[in-house]
Amino acid sequence: RRSVAALQWSPVRGAVLAALLGLLGIYVWNSNVRMRHWRGPSELFETDALHWSRSVKVVHSKASELQARGDLHGALAGYLRSLEIFDDQAITDYCIARILINLGRYQEAHARFDKIMNGHGIGFHDGNDFLWMTDLGYVLVQLGGNEHGIYYLREGLQRMPYSCYAWNAMGVAQTRMQQLEQAVESLMQGLQCDPDSASIWINL
Repeated sequence: RRSVAALQWSPVRGAVLAALLGLLGIYVWNSNVRMRHWRGPSELFETDALHWSRSVKVVHSKASELQARGDLHGALAGYLRSLEIFDDQAITDYCIARILINLGRYQEAHARFDKIMNGHGIGFHDGNDFLWMTDLGYVLVQLGGNEHGIYYLREGLQRMPYSCYAWNAMGVAQTRMQQLEQAVESLMQGLQCDPDSASIWINL
Protein backbone atom coordinates (compact mmCIF):
# COMPACT_ATOMS: atom_id res chain seq x y z
CA ARG A 1 0.00 0.00 0.00
CA ARG A 2 2.81 2.38 0.82
CA SER A 3 4.42 1.89 -2.56
CA VAL A 4 1.12 2.50 -4.32
CA ALA A 5 0.57 5.69 -2.30
CA ALA A 6 4.07 6.88 -3.08
CA LEU A 7 3.50 6.29 -6.77
CA GLN A 8 0.17 8.12 -6.64
CA TRP A 9 1.63 11.14 -4.86
CA SER A 10 4.94 11.40 -6.64
CA PRO A 11 3.58 13.51 -9.57
CA VAL A 12 2.07 15.97 -7.09
CA ARG A 13 5.25 16.14 -5.09
CA GLY A 14 7.24 16.55 -8.24
CA ALA A 15 5.07 19.45 -9.32
CA VAL A 16 5.36 21.10 -5.92
CA LEU A 17 9.11 20.66 -5.92
CA ALA A 18 9.37 22.07 -9.43
CA ALA A 19 7.26 25.06 -8.39
CA LEU A 20 9.43 25.68 -5.33
CA LEU A 21 12.60 25.48 -7.38
CA GLY A 22 11.08 27.87 -9.89
CA LEU A 23 10.20 30.36 -7.15
CA LEU A 24 13.67 30.03 -5.69
CA GLY A 25 15.19 30.76 -9.08
CA ILE A 26 13.00 33.86 -9.46
CA TYR A 27 13.96 35.03 -5.96
CA VAL A 28 17.67 34.58 -6.63
CA TRP A 29 17.38 36.41 -9.96
CA ASN A 30 15.48 39.33 -8.46
CA SER A 31 17.91 39.49 -5.55
CA ASN A 32 20.85 39.76 -7.92
CA VAL A 33 19.09 42.47 -9.93
CA ARG A 34 18.31 44.41 -6.76
CA MET A 35 21.85 44.11 -5.48
CA ARG A 36 23.11 45.62 -8.74
CA HIS A 37 20.92 48.63 -8.02
CA TRP A 38 22.85 49.15 -4.78
CA ARG A 39 26.10 49.78 -6.63
CA GLY A 40 25.44 53.49 -6.36
CA PRO A 41 22.76 55.84 -5.01
CA SER A 42 21.99 57.28 -8.42
CA GLU A 43 21.01 53.95 -9.95
CA LEU A 44 19.19 52.90 -6.79
CA PHE A 45 17.02 56.01 -6.55
CA GLU A 46 16.39 56.09 -10.30
CA THR A 47 15.05 52.52 -10.19
CA ASP A 48 12.97 53.09 -7.08
CA ALA A 49 11.46 56.27 -8.51
CA LEU A 50 10.30 54.34 -11.58
CA HIS A 51 8.50 51.70 -9.52
CA TRP A 52 7.34 53.65 -6.46
CA SER A 53 6.57 57.08 -7.84
CA ARG A 54 3.88 57.63 -5.18
CA SER A 55 6.25 57.00 -2.28
CA VAL A 56 7.14 60.19 -0.40
CA LYS A 57 10.40 58.65 0.84
CA VAL A 58 11.47 57.47 -2.61
CA VAL A 59 10.69 60.76 -4.36
CA HIS A 60 12.42 62.76 -1.61
CA SER A 61 15.49 60.48 -1.76
CA LYS A 62 15.71 60.87 -5.52
CA ALA A 63 15.57 64.65 -5.16
CA SER A 64 18.31 64.49 -2.50
CA GLU A 65 20.51 62.56 -4.90
CA LEU A 66 19.97 65.19 -7.60
CA GLN A 67 20.78 67.96 -5.13
CA ALA A 68 23.99 66.20 -4.09
CA ARG A 69 25.00 66.04 -7.76
CA GLY A 70 24.42 69.78 -8.17
CA ASP A 71 21.20 69.51 -10.20
CA LEU A 72 19.35 72.11 -8.16
CA HIS A 73 16.47 72.61 -10.57
CA GLY A 74 15.90 68.87 -10.93
CA ALA A 75 16.06 68.46 -7.16
CA LEU A 76 13.62 71.33 -6.66
CA ALA A 77 11.12 69.69 -8.99
CA GLY A 78 11.54 66.41 -7.11
CA TYR A 79 10.98 67.94 -3.68
CA LEU A 80 7.87 69.74 -4.95
CA ARG A 81 6.62 66.44 -6.33
CA SER A 82 7.15 64.85 -2.90
CA LEU A 83 5.05 67.59 -1.29
CA GLU A 84 2.28 66.92 -3.79
CA ILE A 85 2.04 63.40 -2.38
CA PHE A 86 2.14 64.54 1.27
CA ASP A 87 2.45 68.22 2.02
CA ASP A 88 3.33 68.31 5.73
CA GLN A 89 7.05 67.50 5.44
CA ALA A 90 9.18 70.10 7.18
CA ILE A 91 12.46 68.49 6.14
CA THR A 92 11.41 68.61 2.48
CA ASP A 93 10.39 72.26 2.77
CA TYR A 94 13.78 72.91 4.34
CA CYS A 95 15.56 71.25 1.42
CA ILE A 96 13.55 73.44 -0.94
CA ALA A 97 14.49 76.52 1.09
CA ARG A 98 18.18 75.56 0.87
CA ILE A 99 17.97 75.35 -2.91
CA LEU A 100 16.16 78.68 -3.10
CA ILE A 101 18.91 80.23 -0.96
CA ASN A 102 21.56 78.90 -3.32
CA LEU A 103 19.59 80.36 -6.23
CA GLY A 104 19.34 83.74 -4.48
CA ARG A 105 15.54 83.54 -4.18
CA TYR A 106 15.45 84.65 -0.55
CA GLN A 107 11.83 85.80 -0.40
CA GLU A 108 10.63 82.40 -1.59
CA ALA A 109 12.95 80.70 0.87
CA HIS A 110 11.49 82.81 3.67
CA ALA A 111 8.01 81.62 2.73
CA ARG A 112 9.20 78.02 3.11
CA PHE A 113 10.49 78.75 6.61
CA ASP A 114 7.12 80.30 7.49
CA LYS A 115 5.48 77.06 6.38
CA ILE A 116 7.92 75.01 8.48
CA MET A 117 7.19 77.04 11.61
CA ASN A 118 3.43 76.79 11.06
CA GLY A 119 3.52 73.02 10.48
CA HIS A 120 4.26 69.98 12.61
CA GLY A 121 8.03 69.98 12.12
CA ILE A 122 8.12 66.50 10.57
CA GLY A 123 11.76 65.54 10.06
CA PHE A 124 13.19 67.93 12.66
CA HIS A 125 14.13 67.28 16.28
CA ASP A 126 16.43 68.64 18.97
CA GLY A 127 19.45 67.23 17.19
CA ASN A 128 18.98 69.02 13.85
CA ASP A 129 16.69 71.99 14.42
CA PHE A 130 19.74 74.26 14.27
CA LEU A 131 19.62 73.76 10.49
CA TRP A 132 16.46 75.72 9.84
CA MET A 133 17.27 78.26 12.56
CA THR A 134 20.64 79.28 11.13
CA ASP A 135 19.36 79.28 7.56
CA LEU A 136 16.27 81.30 8.48
CA GLY A 137 18.50 83.78 10.27
CA TYR A 138 20.72 83.99 7.20
CA VAL A 139 17.71 84.62 4.95
CA LEU A 140 16.35 87.32 7.26
CA VAL A 141 19.71 89.12 7.20
CA GLN A 142 19.74 88.89 3.40
CA LEU A 143 16.26 90.45 3.38
CA GLY A 144 17.28 93.23 5.79
CA GLY A 145 15.60 91.80 8.88
CA ASN A 146 18.74 92.12 10.97
CA GLU A 147 17.23 91.98 14.47
CA HIS A 148 15.12 88.89 13.79
CA GLY A 149 17.98 87.39 11.82
CA ILE A 150 20.33 87.75 14.78
CA TYR A 151 17.76 86.06 17.01
CA TYR A 152 17.50 82.93 14.86
CA LEU A 153 21.23 82.86 14.11
CA ARG A 154 21.99 82.98 17.82
CA GLU A 155 19.47 80.20 18.54
CA GLY A 156 21.01 78.02 15.85
CA LEU A 157 24.60 78.74 16.84
CA GLN A 158 23.88 77.89 20.46
CA ARG A 159 22.92 74.42 19.25
CA MET A 160 25.65 74.06 16.61
CA PRO A 161 28.45 76.66 16.83
CA TYR A 162 30.47 75.30 13.89
CA SER A 163 28.58 77.16 11.17
CA CYS A 164 30.96 79.61 9.53
CA TYR A 165 28.43 81.31 7.25
CA ALA A 166 26.08 81.79 10.21
CA TRP A 167 28.78 83.61 12.18
CA ASN A 168 29.48 85.71 9.08
CA ALA A 169 25.80 86.60 8.70
CA MET A 170 25.64 87.44 12.40
CA GLY A 171 28.61 89.77 12.04
CA VAL A 172 27.05 91.49 9.03
CA ALA A 173 23.75 92.02 10.85
CA GLN A 174 25.48 93.33 13.97
CA THR A 175 27.54 95.74 11.87
CA ARG A 176 24.39 97.09 10.27
CA MET A 177 22.96 97.66 13.76
CA GLN A 178 26.17 99.44 14.86
CA GLN A 179 27.03 96.63 17.29
CA LEU A 180 30.63 96.72 16.16
CA GLU A 181 32.31 94.93 19.06
CA GLN A 182 29.86 92.05 18.84
CA ALA A 183 30.31 92.00 15.07
CA VAL A 184 34.06 91.58 15.40
CA GLU A 185 33.58 88.77 17.92
CA SER A 186 31.16 86.97 15.58
CA LEU A 187 33.45 87.29 12.59
CA MET A 188 36.40 86.04 14.63
CA GLN A 189 34.31 83.04 15.64
CA GLY A 190 33.65 82.43 11.97
CA LEU A 191 37.37 82.49 11.21
CA GLN A 192 37.98 79.83 13.85
CA CYS A 193 36.00 77.32 11.84
CA ASP A 194 37.07 78.61 8.41
CA PRO A 195 40.28 80.67 8.59
CA ASP A 196 40.45 80.92 4.77
CA SER A 197 36.97 82.40 4.30
CA ALA A 198 37.39 85.38 1.97
CA SER A 199 33.95 86.80 2.78
CA ILE A 200 34.60 86.79 6.53
CA TRP A 201 37.98 88.48 6.07
CA ILE A 202 36.40 91.13 3.84
CA ASN A 203 33.64 91.83 6.38
CA LEU A 204 36.17 91.94 9.20
